[in-house]
Amino acid sequence: DVRILSQIIPDEQTGRVDLLLDISENQKGIISNILVSGNRHTNENTIRRELEFKIGDTIDYLSINEARKNLYDLGIFEYVDIEIVPEEEDEKNNQMQPDDIPEKPFRIVVNVYENHPYQFRYGLEYSTETSFGISGELKDVNNRGSAHLIGTGFRYNRCLLYTSDAADEEDS
Repeated sequence: DVRILSQIIPDEQTGRVDLLLDISENQKGIISNILVSGNRHTNENTIRRELEFKIGDTIDYLSINEARKNLYDLGIFEYVDIEIVPEEEDEKNNQMQPDDIPEKPFRIVVNVYENHPYQFRYGLEYSTETSFGISGELKDVNNRGSAHLIGTGFRYNRCLLYTSDAADEEDS
């Protein structure tokens, strides 16, 4: 958080204008708590290991965006939102730090909405070489809440054997 004050100082003798900027830091945002919500199947530790920040860190929007990307890259969330919520201030939080910049505590809330953990796919196929066939697949994309994939599948088709009278005549 930054406070910027500006002042214009005209110099009529030279026809110049000086611009004076007073830039001062306000309170430094510190992560005081991290909450995770919306995870019904996923272990909280699986989510927390993808976060690029921890309690006590200064708020850094780049690391928050990287954490959001990491969570999406797991492939188990349809929606990920990371909120930065100011905590209620008390006397302790308003004490000056050695660098004279007071700290302001913020709570990070990680909201997720999970994809369906189980996927079942099936299909029919037809080919002139193999005739009809069927296939199926069953996957758990969030095995035991750890974002690991486990699954099985099958494929069956019937091969038709072609015989040719011309081939039989050559052998004779």
